[in-house]
Amino acid sequence: VSAGAAAMQLDAETSKGAFLALGQMASKGTVSAEELRGQLGERIPGAFGIAAQAMGVTESKLNDMLQAGDIASKDFL
Repeated sequence: VSAGAAAMQLDAETSKGAFLALGQMASKGTVSAEELRGQLGERIPGAFGIAAQAMGVTESKLNDMLQAGDIASKDFL
């Protein structure tokens, strides 16, 4: 995330918010759509698509997995 934030020239506050979102995901044990789409997505452009690609699924499938609570933080992070 640090490398991505630097490459996108995100300011310190935006980077801090991205790390906060990741910390919340880690502490809950599962990834929620609110954290991924909202908190992280607001700070890192394309975060949802990047996450889907990294997990090897389509954005639609990732959305379904989030709604079902099927993404463990340890696997995602």
